[in-house]
Amino acid sequence: MSRDQGQRGIHSECRYWFFSGKGGVGKTSLSAATAVHFAEAGKRTLIITTDPASNLADVFEQKIGHNITTIQGIRNLWAMELDPDEATAEYKERTMAPLRGVMPESILKVMEEQLDSPCTSEMAVFERFVDFLDEDEFDVVIFDTAPTGHTLRLLQLPADWSQVIEQAAESGAATCVGPAQGLADSKIKFDRALLALKDRHLTKFIFVLRPETSSIDETARSMREIVEIGVNNFELVVNGIIPAEAATNAFFKAKRLSQLGHLKTIAAIDSAAKAVYLQSREIRGIECLRTVGQLLYEKPLSIEDAGAPGNAPSPQKGVSAQNRKLPPAVSVPIGLSENCRPHMFFFTGKGGVGKTLLSCVAAVNFADSGNRTLLVTTDPASHLSQVLEAPVGDIPTLVANVQNLWATRIDPKAEVAKYRERILSEAKAKYSADRVQAMEEELNSPCTEDMAVFYRFVDLATVSDYDTIVFDTAPTGHTLRLLRLPVEWNKQLEVKTFITKELSEADVAAKSKFESVIYRLQDPARTAFIMVVYPEHTPIIEAYRAANELGTIGITPALVIANQVLSSDYCNNDFFTDRLEMQQQHLSQITELFSAPVVAMPLLADEPQGIKALRDAPIVFDIVKEK
Repeated sequence: MSRDQGQRGIHSECRYWFFSGKGGVGKTSLSAATAVHFAEAGKRTLIITTDPASNLADVFEQKIGHNITTIQGIRNLWAMELDPDEATAEYKERTMAPLRGVMPESILKVMEEQLDSPCTSEMAVFERFVDFLDEDEFDVVIFDTAPTGHTLRLLQLPADWSQVIEQAAESGAATCVGPAQGLADSKIKFDRALLALKDRHLTKFIFVLRPETSSIDETARSMREIVEIGVNNFELVVNGIIPAEAATNAFFKAKRLSQLGHLKTIAAIDSAAKAVYLQSREIRGIECLRTVGQLLYEKPLSIEDAGAPGNAPSPQKGVSAQNRKLPPAVSVPIGLSENCRPHMFFFTGKGGVGKTLLSCVAAVNFADSGNRTLLVTTDPASHLSQVLEAPVGDIPTLVANVQNLWATRIDPKAEVAKYRERILSEAKAKYSADRVQAMEEELNSPCTEDMAVFYRFVDLATVSDYDTIVFDTAPTGHTLRLLRLPVEWNKQLEVKTFITKELSEADVAAKSKFESVIYRLQDPARTAFIMVVYPEHTPIIEAYRAANELGTIGITPALVIANQVLSSDYCNNDFFTDRLEMQQQHLSQITELFSAPVVAMPLLADEPQGIKALRDAPIVFDIVKEK
């Protein structure tokens, strides 16, 4: 892909910088390092995270939160973690404040209850995001974004919402988040945001990736999709390359050789991509961020140079780790009741920790044990088909070479089409043409996607055709939102009953399904939640916060898997003994934080792909059926 190379580098005049990519590739670390570098160049810089499971505070080692906060120890730098709950509360107050004292209390109460819809939450977060594309207080605004699939949706929303408001205003209808007249100012703001995103002199996208198949595939797909919405000013940064001088044994030589092959693939996509070596320690704190920023912008490394043995930096020196034995990574028994079927397994955690791989291993194990098994991914940027080496669509399909295993993905576009068709088909049989037309316009709302995906999740979580259902989930923040939706929508129906004193047949059926899903999710005899981490501070803390939040809706994790664990057998130089020591400290932290059993999954030289590789994985899941 050809692009204007003159726009590259820290001296670009772009105001808005987006760091995007697959979960776990290092977006937050590199975006924070970029923010430090801009600030020290004298630019008033704001870094804001749109990830609902943010770890920006962990990287800067200070409290940040939903308000713009000064970063300590450096001039010209501010940060903010966009909190969906607080943004929603602010949006509700802005919407209701002008009506108080004007509308009757009974009407205000109904409107307040309607604003409790999950649609409001998405709109609130989106509006707050747009605010930062429409202000001039800062010289540079850096967006540390959620993992790719959710970021692409966020970028598509300015055009989607602008169109919805325009159509509603023309017909005199209301949108799902309020009257079109009241959103006129929002439309102007959304249109300006769309222009800013497309302006290559204002906005730059940095795709961060790892030299791995799944990361490369997701990046290439994302690049195509942002070009489709008119954005073409982007560059690639390849993170986590093993330095040549640190690959001193057969294991890491094989792993680096695999990375070099992937670097050639990346060079074919973007020959000017930058490279960042794997660090021997975690990237946290101003000093470390300053060092990484200098590597990125003052001494940039090309991917060609990163692959050359003579140009690798000397490994960082450190204290050797103690030769502690890692926990065995063998059979993993999970107790569930024989009488409570289907058994459900949710693999959740930060992006990039290995949820997809482990969910595929578990699904193959269960199917090989004679269980009719359904493997579902709720991640819009899933690479399930690559791991299985089998096509995965929106209809459950039998996986080749595995008896009893079906796989499917929740495809947002396909689900929206099916949802619209079902709703309109039912409406045409009951209502007038005018009413149906109004409903059709309302279904053009971006909120329809959330509803359609949610209903598909509910359908799959209540199916009874399988013995076992394995969910490969989206990264933590989005999974928590999905799991809260049955509770939230059930409350909405209870509010509707209170206001109207009746529910339609469809509402009654939906309420029954929501209650069934809530019951199944909260039943430890039927459902096991498995938190996946790798032994570094950020994914561990994110999983711990997620476990606490799951507790608020009555869900307790059954198991924690520490993935990508190093072995002392092949950590035979200072670089990797430093990393081993760091991991051992974090493994102890995992044991202290979680009450659930902890199992270690060793780092593998290659990404397992295909059924044979999944069967050969050094971890085996087994359902221990309790009577």
